[in-house]
Amino acid sequence: MSSMKKGLIICAGFMLALTAFMAAPAIACEPHDHIDRAVVPTGDIPDVLDFDGNLTAWIEQEVDTATGTSYMLYENHGGFWADAEKAPGSDGVGNPAPDNPGDEDDLACWAATDSNMLEWTGWGFVGGMEGTDDFFQYYVDHTTDYGSLVQYGLQWWFNGNLPTHTGDWSVEDVAGGDFWSASYAWTDYTEQSAGAADVLPDIKSWLEDGYAVGLGIYPRTGPGGHAITCWGVNFDTAKNPVTEPEDYYLGVWVSDSDSHKNQVDPDDYLRYYEVDWDPIWNRWYMPNYGSGWNISAVTALHPFPGESRPVADAGGPYVVNEGTVINFNGGGTTDDDSVLYRWDFDGDGDWDTSWASSSTANHVWDDDYSGDVYLEVFDGRLRDMDITTVTVNNVAPSITVVGDTIVEDGIATVSGTISDPGTLDDFAMVVDWKDGSVVTYTYSAGTTTFSETHQYLDDDPTGTPWDNYNVALTLEDDDGGSTSTTTTVTVINVAPIITALGDTIDENGVATVSGTLLDPGTLDTFTITIDWGEGPVVSYSYPAGTTTFSETHQYLDDNPTGTMSDTYIILVGVVDDDTSAGSTSTSVIVNNVDPVTSIDSMGQPNPEFILPIVHTLDFLGSFTDVGTQDTHSAVWDWGDMTSDAGTVVESGGSGTVTGSHVYVVPGTFTVNLTVVDDDGGSSFDTFDVVVVDAHGALDIMNDYIQSLDDGLFDHTPDRLKNAFSNKIDALHNMVDAGAYEGAITKLQHDLLWKVDGSLGGNPGNDWINDPTVQAEIAMKINDICAYLATFL
Repeated sequence: MSSMKKGLIICAGFMLALTAFMAAPAIACEPHDHIDRAVVPTGDIPDVLDFDGNLTAWIEQEVDTATGTSYMLYENHGGFWADAEKAPGSDGVGNPAPDNPGDEDDLACWAATDSNMLEWTGWGFVGGMEGTDDFFQYYVDHTTDYGSLVQYGLQWWFNGNLPTHTGDWSVEDVAGGDFWSASYAWTDYTEQSAGAADVLPDIKSWLEDGYAVGLGIYPRTGPGGHAITCWGVNFDTAKNPVTEPEDYYLGVWVSDSDSHKNQVDPDDYLRYYEVDWDPIWNRWYMPNYGSGWNISAVTALHPFPGESRPVADAGGPYVVNEGTVINFNGGGTTDDDSVLYRWDFDGDGDWDTSWASSSTANHVWDDDYSGDVYLEVFDGRLRDMDITTVTVNNVAPSITVVGDTIVEDGIATVSGTISDPGTLDDFAMVVDWKDGSVVTYTYSAGTTTFSETHQYLDDDPTGTPWDNYNVALTLEDDDGGSTSTTTTVTVINVAPIITALGDTIDENGVATVSGTLLDPGTLDTFTITIDWGEGPVVSYSYPAGTTTFSETHQYLDDNPTGTMSDTYIILVGVVDDDTSAGSTSTSVIVNNVDPVTSIDSMGQPNPEFILPIVHTLDFLGSFTDVGTQDTHSAVWDWGDMTSDAGTVVESGGSGTVTGSHVYVVPGTFTVNLTVVDDDGGSSFDTFDVVVVDAHGALDIMNDYIQSLDDGLFDHTPDRLKNAFSNKIDALHNMVDAGAYEGAITKLQHDLLWKVDGSLGGNPGNDWINDPTVQAEIAMKINDICAYLATFL
């Protein structure tokens, strides 16, 4: 892979066999199961290392823990390490039909290693090819997919000759190579070391000389070989490299074309492996590369002659605020030739600029960032890379805001603008609406305006017609930069609206006044006042959320007096807890109720009959009235064309009526008692009175005597009853004849003597002995006598 390309490749598999003998086996990558075993050691892989702690496309990974002192080719001689990698998949070896140039690299680890070496030394930049990947593809396109040796591949590049041997060796299948035979002999610019103890000393020596180094490695057990590129060596300065080489040399840094063959365009990997000396095999080997691989051959390639490598200088470090243009300046780069520049601003392995002659480049980070910036320079033959750092500081966003004025229970809108030079910043805005609600709103990158709403159910605090809420806003970007501001939302109280419905009742009834209450302030409480049209104004309390009300009042009377009904104007008012008021009116009609009248009794002197003139009748009536405050008057109509005012005794709407009357003629009379209240309501009751004449009274008295038990008579009851009847018949005749005085005498000295033994008369004359009966008959005789006397 070229010194700058996104990808990370850990080649594992085919080991480069460098041999001094023509019969040495070709370096050909092992099948993938062996590759995986060789490249990815069992156990945990150490954390990725890079130049500044940030993950980039170039990753240093310690399979083994690096110890001692490192000597790295690119750190001491410029340039940068490279890692050509094979394409994923395997179509088998030997370029089988159909021809698939994109996957003809399964065994081309030797070519990948050559490509890395050609880039660093400058020999590869021919024919418009730009780096390791181009060189490797050129090998793949012109040679068959079999193994070879690193030095064979370099020879072919120089003079077009790709040596081969009996067996599966790569051969040229499309004419190519031979880029330098006219001017340079490949043997003058390559070094080789094979076998034994000189391998590690030669690696270190050639790296110190500024040569690119390729390694041929072989598994300690089993067939196969592989080629990898070595970029550095670790050693222990406390040891003597001559007398203590097995303790002096500690490990190597390599890139491997098979490390991530299963990935498309992986990152570049530089990995560290320990080395040990095996006195039995007489070989240096990497014990943790797979199950252990010997380093058996080393090939070194000199840099292109007559060229000095440019020294890149990326400037910096650079520190700016997000959204600010950074002018990167590689003007500190030195070389004896003119150079081209290209920049990777984020270390992702993809160059962000093309090759350009200008040493400056501009870039803007739309968000805060901290990382490496890579500058690569190229003088047409050799390259160098410098790494600088950039720190892009977050800038706190700024905010403008506009409040709102609403009525309670309304929706307030708070809107405004957001500005942030970090156009990739997301935002979170915390809004304290100051009514107990704190809400967080999120906005995506690029947001420049906002508008949020909130419902205020009430204006608080209670007791004010409006209130201002100092809404607090804190805007924070996704990097922790924040700013705060406030705005005002004015919430105006709304006066409640009340409706009322009256009632119609009878006096002493309970009237209901009900209605609706409308207030958008759903948290408002209310005081409703009702002037019932009588008495004091009454207050009623209602909680928040009330939408209807209903109150009652008892009207004992319809006032004013003298009307059958009265209308009371009801004044209804409401005040919410923020002093806003509403009012309405309705009416209650109170109807008068007629009293209920009855004639309860009539008192008469003689329980058997009523006679004109001599009998005074005493009447008792009563009445009730639900109108407990009503007063009443009464009239007795006696039924004989006369009437009298009744005597009324009352309390709380109920009372009695009395009256007395003497009839002057006999007859049947209907007595009418009418009671009238003070509002004109009235009712009446009637009572029939029968007033008899003398004949009637005599017949009633005779009927009474005839009905008496026989045992009440002194003797022979039938004869005595008959005798009484004859005497009364005689009296009828006397009355008819107008012999009133004679009739009186007969009554007093004939009939009375027969029943007055117990009343001061002569008991010996009594026909009836019972004192009670004697008194009853005597009363009737006296009353008839009194009546007859009125005719004298």
